[in-house]
Amino acid sequence: MNKLLTVSHLDSYYGHAQVLRDVTLSIEEGRVAALLGPNGAGKSTAMMSISGMVRLSDSSRITFQGEEIQKQSSDRIVSKGIVQVPQGRGVFPGLTVKENLLMGAYMRKDKKETEDEIPAVLDMFPKLKERLKQPAGTLSGGEQQMLAIMRGLMAHPKLLMLDEPSMGLAPVIVDQIYEQIAAINRTGMTIFLVEQNSSIALDVADYAYVLSSGKIVREGPSKVLAGENLLDAYFKA
Repeated sequence: MNKLLTVSHLDSYYGHAQVLRDVTLSIEEGRVAALLGPNGAGKSTAMMSISGMVRLSDSSRITFQGEEIQKQSSDRIVSKGIVQVPQGRGVFPGLTVKENLLMGAYMRKDKKETEDEIPAVLDMFPKLKERLKQPAGTLSGGEQQMLAIMRGLMAHPKLLMLDEPSMGLAPVIVDQIYEQIAAINRTGMTIFLVEQNSSIALDVADYAYVLSSGKIVREGPSKVLAGENLLDAYFKA
């Protein structure tokens, strides 16, 4: 299996404060990789580092499809097919569901085809089919998370990165969202998950990394990690 993304010796900073230290991980094409850990471990920082939003050390290396991207701008990274669905949904509340979906395709050149793709994307989350004209800010939290994932798919990503998709949602909604994440992966989409909810992430992921205090402290196939008591070992913030 080819490695789509490789992160090596990643050191990330907010101002002068170092958040990540020597983080190394990789994501195989067509698979789901998860980055797990407690609040404050640096999970979102790792994802934003890949997206080009955080200052990195000169020794940090991020390679996507064989090309180093750690010095490239965020919009350039998106144009290569790395699409991040941010923590907290991040929908445009004043825009309709349809307008949010179209915003996901703003960098695509095939503008005429984008609207034709909306029905297929909506099939993944049928709840929103009747709400295309509804402002996104009036949707429930779960519906906004569904919309955020669909908006990411409209960008035609090669790597879809999901930051805490279960955050603040009821268990039944989390189950629905993760069922669709698994379905999206079955289409061949490579997915990188950042999650605090380790149990549900390990059900979907093929391989997982555990981040604690800015460092990778454990990694392995998800089936192996699922049999360990990660909560007691690493998730005490």
